[in-house]
Amino acid sequence: MRRLVVALSMAVAGLVVPSSRVLAEGGSCDRVTIVGDSLETWIGGEALRARFAEAGVPVLVDARVGRSVNAGRRRVAAIRAEHGDSSCWVVALGTNDAWGAAGAGSGWRRTAFGWRVRAMLAEIGDGHRVWWVNVATRRAGLARSFADFNAALSATEVPVVDHAGLMAVAGGWAGDGVHLSGSGYRRRAELVAGAVG
Repeated sequence: MRRLVVALSMAVAGLVVPSSRVLAEGGSCDRVTIVGDSLETWIGGEALRARFAEAGVPVLVDARVGRSVNAGRRRVAAIRAEHGDSSCWVVALGTNDAWGAAGAGSGWRRTAFGWRVRAMLAEIGDGHRVWWVNVATRRAGLARSFADFNAALSATEVPVVDHAGLMAVAGGWAGDGVHLSGSGYRRRAELVAGAVG
């Protein structure tokens, strides 16, 4: 059985995040909670629900247009209050963070993105299986910032669902080079469901 443990301890702009352990290991999920942004709304959200339904796994998709990692972190407690906890969580956030920080320096971005990712993992907390979907774009002006987010994400050792790798091979972009076509969303949903197993 594969087990990845991430030890977290940090301070973010005055916010002290206690040490935490986030697990991703084999076993079944009682439910998968997906916290996302616009890529998980509308067609993207429906593709995820359909794919998990085919696999017989209950799924809750909580997504909002424009949502950042920090906004997603603040939503975790409300999701639990409204729907109860899940043993498995998928975080599909970072696109808006990377887009919004495109004008900043690479070192600042990687540090800030790392803080945000670790704070989100700490909020989900001990004893949960967690995956994070990395970010992708085909827009040259955003590529460096998106790569910095993915580098910061990979440094945390949380299991990464490689959306960027999928898009590099399969394509399926919408016109803005960040959102996806219908076939792109379906492939993304298959990738996420396959990673969770």
